[in-house]
Amino acid sequence: MARTIALHNFATALGNVGETREAERILHQVLLQAAAAQHTGEIPWQPLIHYAEAALYQRHPDSALKYFSVIVRQSTRDTNLFWEGRGLFGVARAQVMLGRIAEAQRARTRLAEIIRRYPHVQDTDDVLPDGATIDGWIALARGDTAAAKAFFTATLTSNGYFEGKRKRLLRPVALLLAQSNLTLGLPQEALDLATLARKSVLVDSIAVSQSAILGEVRLIEGRALLALGDSTQGRAAIGEALVALRYGGGPDFPPTRLADQLQARLQKGRP
Repeated sequence: MARTIALHNFATALGNVGETREAERILHQVLLQAAAAQHTGEIPWQPLIHYAEAALYQRHPDSALKYFSVIVRQSTRDTNLFWEGRGLFGVARAQVMLGRIAEAQRARTRLAEIIRRYPHVQDTDDVLPDGATIDGWIALARGDTAAAKAFFTATLTSNGYFEGKRKRLLRPVALLLAQSNLTLGLPQEALDLATLARKSVLVDSIAVSQSAILGEVRLIEGRALLALGDSTQGRAAIGEALVALRYGGGPDFPPTRLADQLQARLQKGRP
């Protein structure tokens, strides 16, 4: 178990600096080792949540849903509202990604009940469980980008993001809002959000070339700059994004594929 804990901490550190593909791979190994080390076969909370979040980030919703659901089952049995709420937040997002909107809404309803009864479910150190965030995900899945923008803005505003609070925890929501702004034809708003988010990603110099998270931020910045007519800076941002995304997220990571496509079009002289 000591070796498993060390491996878990290493994988978590990799994820924090944006090497998300490798973090997901190692965390899956940690899950198997942690289960084997327990006489009951039950997996501890931390490897469960960290692997599930890594799988969701890498756009592997089936794997993410499997382990978020384990968290919900274990926490329901133990009447642990913190972990039930934390698991439900993941379950809802994975279900949206899988197109299972009705199930996501049920998870969101239960999460709202838990937040009312036990607000400490939001005292997390990785992402912030929030009902409006799930509403935004559902709105995007339904093609209602304007509603998604309103929900994501509500999450950021109510949790003090624009006042400098919880920058890292709320960064995924800020990027969803930035992407929504791009879709709505609001590139300056998207650029402002991405630039603000970038400051919370540059925790280490290697992030520039190896962080999938920074790669996603630079991809948004590049798209926004191109839409604003700044082709020089836009192309540079897309190029930087692609390097970081290929290393941190891998060649099959959806943002990597998008950056590849954009760069190919730019090389052919098309915006």
